[in-house]
Amino acid sequence: MRIGIAGPPFSGKTTLFRAVTGLDPDPARSGDPAGVVGLVPVPDPRLDHLSAVFRPRKHTPARLEFVDFPGLEPGVEGERKRQILARLREMDALLLVFDAFSGEGSPAAALAAWELLKMDFLFSDLEILGKRIEKLRSGAAKPTRTQEAERRELELLDRVRGEAERRGTLSGIRLEPAEDKILRGFSLLSPKPSLVVLNEKDPPCGELPPVVRDRCPGAIRLSAQLEREIAELPSSERGPFLEGLGIEEPASHRMVREVYRLLGLISFFTTGEDECRAWTVRAGDDVVTAAGRIHSDLARGFIRAEVYSYESFRELGSEGAVKARGRIRTEGRDYIVKDGDVLTILFNTGGR
Repeated sequence: MRIGIAGPPFSGKTTLFRAVTGLDPDPARSGDPAGVVGLVPVPDPRLDHLSAVFRPRKHTPARLEFVDFPGLEPGVEGERKRQILARLREMDALLLVFDAFSGEGSPAAALAAWELLKMDFLFSDLEILGKRIEKLRSGAAKPTRTQEAERRELELLDRVRGEAERRGTLSGIRLEPAEDKILRGFSLLSPKPSLVVLNEKDPPCGELPPVVRDRCPGAIRLSAQLEREIAELPSSERGPFLEGLGIEEPASHRMVREVYRLLGLISFFTTGEDECRAWTVRAGDDVVTAAGRIHSDLARGFIRAEVYSYESFRELGSEGAVKARGRIRTEGRDYIVKDGDVLTILFNTGGR
C-alpha cells in the first residue's frame, strides 16, 4: 500500500515524513515530483508473540510505503504541479498536512487551505473526465459491442461531470457498482481516501476545535516537529517521554493505524521455523486473494487453506495445542479472511 504525504509548502509534511519513516530526505530531491519513498513496518504485538514462540529465522512485519511529495501551492497552476497530481493518483491513500503552527497558521486557516486544495483536485479530475469524454465523442467507428460499452461510459461520465460541476464535488454522487468500477479506473483524486492532518506547534490536547469538527470531523491533530524529536530518541527513553507529554503513541504508529482504518485493511499471518510474517489485505477479501498476496502461484493452484485464529494461539500457547483442541479449520476458496487469521495455503504446484 502506498500512502502519499502532501500539502502546501512549509506545512510540515516533510517533518511528519521524517517522524513516521525515520528517514532524512536528501534536500537535492525535495523538488522531485515523483516524491521521496520510505518504508514503514506495521507494529503488531501479535506477530511479535508468534515469533517469540516459533523462533523463526526471519521475522517480517507488514510494511506501508509512504511517499513525501513537494509542496502544492493551492490555486496555483503549472506543469510541475500537474506532474505531482499525476503521481498522487497512483497512491492508495493521502495524508494531507496543513500548517496550524506558524504565526499565520490556525485551524481555520488550515481548513481554508484544505478547501482550496480540494478544488485543485476537483478541477484536475474534471480535466481528466473531460479529455475522456472528448475522446469518446470523437472516436472512430468500432464494433457494435464496443460502441455500446463506450456509449454507456460516455453517458456516465457526462452525468458525473455535470453533477460535480453543479455541486462542486464528486462526493455523494450515486453510482451503481458497475459505474463505480468504471470511475475507479480513472484514479480520481477527489474520492481517494484521505486524512487531514493539522500540524500544530504544541502537543494538541482536548477535542477538535468546533470549526474543524464541523467542516472536517475526521481530521487529526499533532505536532510534526515534536513527533520527529520523539522518533529520534533512543527506544528506552521514548515511552517515558510520551507519557510525560500525555501522548499515547508515536506518530509512526498512529499514522499506520489511521491508514489501516481509512483503507479498511486487516492483517493475517503465516508462521513456521523459516519465517513468521504479517500480510495485509482488505476486509472482505477471500482466502484466494490472500494466497495471491503471498505468491501468485498459491492463488493459481489454490486447493484449500488451514486456518486458525491468533486468539486461539494466544489462549492455548502453541500451534500443537491449537490442533489438539480442534481449533484448526479447513476452508475453501470462498472463505473470507478475518483479522488475525493464521493461514497455511495448500496448493497444486502445477496450477490450474
